[in-house]
Amino acid sequence: KKDSLKIASYALSYWTDLKEYTPQEDLRKSLKLLNRQYQQASKLKTMMNNNLVSLLDMTFPGINKLFTSPSRESDGHEKWRDFALAFPHCDMISKLTVKAFSRKYKKWCNSNSYYFTEASCEKIYDFAKDCVSSIPSAESTIFAVIQAAKMLNSATENCHAIQHEMNCVAALLPEYETVMSMYGVGKAVGP
Repeated sequence: KKDSLKIASYALSYWTDLKEYTPQEDLRKSLKLLNRQYQQASKLKTMMNNNLVSLLDMTFPGINKLFTSPSRESDGHEKWRDFALAFPHCDMISKLTVKAFSRKYKKWCNSNSYYFTEASCEKIYDFAKDCVSSIPSAESTIFAVIQAAKMLNSATENCHAIQHEMNCVAALLPEYETVMSMYGVGKAVGP
């Protein structure tokens, strides 16, 4: 009884300032739900990225900084992460000859739709030769790095899929074009 009197008193005092309640549209509710999922997936992706970098600092220090290519539009993969799947330890490269690594790297680039150059191949090979790992290239070590890279790629694909769905839903709203044309607004922030 006391609560209802307080609410009524508030409503009578501020009735000119109060806005009429209108429930959110279904599109906005869906977008809000997708945004929450995207935020969670993004946090998980960041944690997995940090984990992979930490593992690579022990097996192939600095390899994540050697590649500068941005993430792919199609699935969000980055070259350094996919490279870590194929070559999780520096010994896997340094024990090969330049020609043998060049063949393997070229085959890997072609099968994963990445650009190949001899210069980048030699740069990676020289980097691996100079690299000092703190953990030997045991099967369990390689397994751990590969699993971490697979989990990160899976989380990346999940974020990419949610982001794509958010854009599809947001594109149905009338203000989508206006918001997306603003400076600094991208495919993740806009929706």
